[in-house]
Amino acid sequence: MSEFFIVVPIGLESLALKELEYKFSKHFLHEVYEANVIKGGVELNCELKYGLKLNDILKIPTRILLRIKTQKCRDLPKLFNILKKINWKEHLRQHNVSFNISCHQSRLIHTGRIEKTATEALIAYFAANQIPQKSLKPGLEEQVIFIRFVNDDLTISLDTTGEPLYKRSQHVYRGKAGLRENYASGFLLYLLDIKDYSDNILIDPMCGSGTFLKEASNFFNLNKRNFSYQNWSTQIDITLDDLQDIWNFKEIIGYDKDNSVLENIDSALATSKQDFLTTKTISPRTIYIMNPPYGKRIKLDNPKLYFSKLINHIKALSPFSTGIIVPKEYSSKIISKSRLNFNQNGIKVEFITF
Repeated sequence: MSEFFIVVPIGLESLALKELEYKFSKHFLHEVYEANVIKGGVELNCELKYGLKLNDILKIPTRILLRIKTQKCRDLPKLFNILKKINWKEHLRQHNVSFNISCHQSRLIHTGRIEKTATEALIAYFAANQIPQKSLKPGLEEQVIFIRFVNDDLTISLDTTGEPLYKRSQHVYRGKAGLRENYASGFLLYLLDIKDYSDNILIDPMCGSGTFLKEASNFFNLNKRNFSYQNWSTQIDITLDDLQDIWNFKEIIGYDKDNSVLENIDSALATSKQDFLTTKTISPRTIYIMNPPYGKRIKLDNPKLYFSKLINHIKALSPFSTGIIVPKEYSSKIISKSRLNFNQNGIKVEFITF
């Protein structure tokens, strides 16, 4: 069994665990794993190849780290020896690595000196343990080694992901106040759970760059991009297919009142121009999910009045259910079914459902 740490935005940890439990059981059938939530992520123990392939299937995490070593460490010479003794060529196919270092309440606090020691340890390791020529692949993107010190407890991890998992592809249009893809997937799971919605229409009436639409359409599909682990010496003999779409909406539609925004959205998405606040009637099976302007990047004359008017309009339309992001300063008086706190580009907000 290998130990992984799945990095997750603060507040979405339980949702990430729910996604992991569902997709792991569907993709890997009866394979054994153990997982538990801690602040900032999910700790996972499973066979190496399954942990690596989670990059291909999970939508909510930011990245997946393979934990290589954990032990007490209070000085640089010991750190040097620990790093030098790790069997790096078990995974690496190159010599060039970089380090991501953090220290909290530890005797070792100078990240520059830690990086210098780590670099020297890797140079010494490769001088004594050459990667076989047939396995060597120079010119690959630098592999990132994460070094964490907390109360003198050292954790060394290897990044399996590369670019953050919320970067789904190379061509992503992002609006003025766009929502990251992994947050959008988390909020969709929070609102919808794992249920059938074949009689329902999912609408984002302020779709902006279309993030909610794309994530709803692809939540059960594979992430079709490259990951760091694919450049490792470890060979993964698993072929995965998209899962059946459990949500199975009757339609997924996006509206926006700004034509210039709609012109940049993926043409495969169903969108049209419409000012949501002029909507008169809707199907009683409509599910709304939306990320309206907060009055920061997109200015509002009177944000408090705007959100009051918006919530009243939604309730007057009486949809099947709604999930909406509202700045915390305006959300406290909104009666809701549930709410989830998070930080959006430095703004304290809540995802509210009703």
